[in-house]
Amino acid sequence: MARHGRWWLGLGTMAALIVAGCRGGGGQQEEQAQGPAGVAEQAQNEAERALERAQKTQQEATRESEQAASAQEDVQRAERELAEARQQAQQEGQQAQAAQQQAQQESETAQQQAQASQQQAQQELQRQQQTAQAEQQEQRQAAQTEEQIQQQPMGGAVAQQEQQQISGQLVEVSENEIAVGPQTGNEVRLQVTDQTEVWWNGRQASLDDLQEGSQVRATYQQQQGQPVVTRIEVTSASGQQQTGATPQPGGATGGADTETQGQGY
Repeated sequence: MARHGRWWLGLGTMAALIVAGCRGGGGQQEEQAQGPAGVAEQAQNEAERALERAQKTQQEATRESEQAASAQEDVQRAERELAEARQQAQQEGQQAQAAQQQAQQESETAQQQAQASQQQAQQELQRQQQTAQAEQQEQRQAAQTEEQIQQQPMGGAVAQQEQQQISGQLVEVSENEIAVGPQTGNEVRLQVTDQTEVWWNGRQASLDDLQEGSQVRATYQQQQGQPVVTRIEVTSASGQQQTGATPQPGGATGGADTETQGQGY
């Protein structure tokens, strides 16, 4: 700003000198007529007017320079504000993106936990249902067995003191139990032990000699709440009516009576 002022001041001085020189050459006769004092006064007035014009020009230049500097400061301030706004917008965008990613992760985690909880609840429900069904099945079988045992005296079972007898078809046989009844599903299941005796056509046999489908008479008694067979008598072997032969223990056949004479109690 000071440099511009000095430049305009020098320019005004030069203009004043030029004006004075021109007037000095053209009005030499006038100066001779007016005398030295008049010429000096006139030159001073011209110089003062030129100086005033130079000062006005300098003030205008200073004002314009100040306005330009202020405008430049405004531009720089606007640029700083724009850069700050861009940086803030970038930071806010990054924060929003991070928040969105976190929300998405939390949503996925919540969905996975919900699915796991649902699967666990479903598995627990299935387990409870299976347990309840198994208990109901056991209760039905126990009630059915008890009912069949209670009804056997009318169908051929004879109670003798603490022992009972049941007669019917041998539906199933294994090393731990036998099933006696009119048909599968309504049979009475009885446990067998090493003390269970097996008689076939008046001869002692083993569980291995028993054949499903044979007619048997089983003697059993309650032991610790379970029906345990003490004696099994084969009264009619499986397939005897078709062949007319009576199977014997160990696989032999003979012409014995159709009904085995078992030992009574």
